[in-house]
Amino acid sequence: MRLTYKKTQCFKVLTLMLCFIVLFQSYVKAKPNNLLPKPSENIYVQDTSQVIDEDTKLKLKELANNAYSEGLCQIVTVTIPSLNNENLEQYSTSLFNEWGIGDKEKNNGILLLIVTKDRKIRLEIGKGINHIITDKKAGEIIEGAKNYLKNDSFNEGALYIYNHSIETLLNISNKNNNTSSANPPIIYNKTTDPTTSNGIKIFSFLFIIIVVSLVLRHALKSQNNNSYNKSNNNYSKPFDQEYDDSIERNGDETSKYYALGLLHQNLNEDDNKFNNSINESYNDFNSFGGGSSDGGGSSSDF
Repeated sequence: MRLTYKKTQCFKVLTLMLCFIVLFQSYVKAKPNNLLPKPSENIYVQDTSQVIDEDTKLKLKELANNAYSEGLCQIVTVTIPSLNNENLEQYSTSLFNEWGIGDKEKNNGILLLIVTKDRKIRLEIGKGINHIITDKKAGEIIEGAKNYLKNDSFNEGALYIYNHSIETLLNISNKNNNTSSANPPIIYNKTTDPTTSNGIKIFSFLFIIIVVSLVLRHALKSQNNNSYNKSNNNYSKPFDQEYDDSIERNGDETSKYYALGLLHQNLNEDDNKFNNSINESYNDFNSFGGGSSDGGGSSSDF
């Protein structure tokens, strides 16, 4: 009788130990060891693989900000070199929930995870919008981007996914409201061939140089004409005084270059103010809202 009691107690202890081991292992699997720390700034693009250029990052941030301000979604891009043998879906869901991507009430977060060396991609969708961007729809979006990703065109691939994800949400939102958005997110058309887009960039750059040169020439000409007529008072007092002193010291011809230098300085100051205003607008939405995902989305190799 006593022996039977001891066996029963041992069996209970072993059962409890086994349950503890199973629970511990499931916890470890559910939360991968190499999760990225939550970013304190620039939350919309975490490019640890360094495969996305600065121009594309700016466009992704602009798209994300506009989509968030419209209440559509909070979309984030993360690139990492390798999963280190972690499961892609578990890593993505854990990262999504650990950061809290999307609004807490709407659960409208989207995580684009690209694993560059492992050649894997995951589009994780918040549970609040998974009925709109379904697993099937997420898979279709990924398939469309794989042509870029296979050629390591990560810039175009990310923009393609942003375009189609936001556009899907925007179409449903407009349909439900029976209206078009007053300030729709900017959709960049990056579906052209990368070599074609390079030609467009060169042409745009040359066009900008020509326009700026004409503007500077016109401004410089106006400055020289008005410098002889003080009654017009077109310049601020410091600029007039420095410009006149330059004429007395160096002659009218040299003063042109001096005026051009001041004009460049003023233009640079205006550019800095413009860039600062853009950065401030990003900071308005530069925080996670506590959203969550239950594993909805789609994954693929590329």
